[in-house]
Amino acid sequence: MVESIFLALCDALLLVPGVRRFFRLPVTRAARYNGRIMMAMVLAVILFVIPGGVTVRPVQRLMETYERLVAKRKQLRLAVHKIRKLNVSLEQRVQERTRNLNVALKELEGFAHTISHDLKSPLRAIESYALILSEDHAAGLDAEAQQMLASIKGTSKELITLIDRLLEYAIIDDAVPHLESFDLRSALEELTEEAQVVQPDRLVHLQLLGEWQLVGTDPLLVRQALRNIIANAVKFSQTREQTMNTASCSSLATNATHGIGLASARKCLEKLGGSVRMESQQGQGATVLIALPGAVPTQNLG
Repeated sequence: MVESIFLALCDALLLVPGVRRFFRLPVTRAARYNGRIMMAMVLAVILFVIPGGVTVRPVQRLMETYERLVAKRKQLRLAVHKIRKLNVSLEQRVQERTRNLNVALKELEGFAHTISHDLKSPLRAIESYALILSEDHAAGLDAEAQQMLASIKGTSKELITLIDRLLEYAIIDDAVPHLESFDLRSALEELTEEAQVVQPDRLVHLQLLGEWQLVGTDPLLVRQALRNIIANAVKFSQTREQTMNTASCSSLATNATHGIGLASARKCLEKLGGSVRMESQQGQGATVLIALPGAVPTQNLG
């Protein structure tokens, strides 16, 4: 196409009179008209072809840019589709693993119930045999044998208590808190008496300080937490006579140690949105600090 236009222009130039004179070609009358036609063609090239080329190039670049944008947009759509597909797959896997985890937790709770009963049965039998020997055959046993029987009974009782606490710890997650009127003072007094009965060789004195009022909280969970803390305090006291002081309804100063009892108490209080922590000093016992932010005065309950 370009070659044809170039040849046509050359032919038209040869028709121009001035060009014909330069090449010593005969000039005819028709050549004069051809010269005018040639000038018109040159002007057409100047006016239309050159500006047209200048205009076409930006348009061409714009079209190329548009095509690239369309391709990028298509790639972006594919990437978004893949991401959404991955998100759906991830959510399905998370839900599946959550279901599997819940099933495993239920199986573990069932296993804890079963194993606790299976372990307590032989321990209770050992404790009963030791009790029978110490009561019915005490006359035929020397002091050392009686001491061994007492040790067997004490160890069996401790193991049964430990199993009970492990079972309590396993079933706390199933508890649903219910707000009720709860007298902290009465509960502490009852639990202290209960600990004294369980540990008759320990002399426990409870001293309540400050103002105490009825609060709205879950009595079962709070009593279970306090029971474990007080039981630990009595069990692990270093002397036969210990004093437990309470400065307010949010702190309880006791001699206590870490263990399943404190772990169970922490789990009960966390179920109510509270917390428990222990501060101890060498030779001065320990202070267990209990916080119950969810507890409200009884008059505020509906």
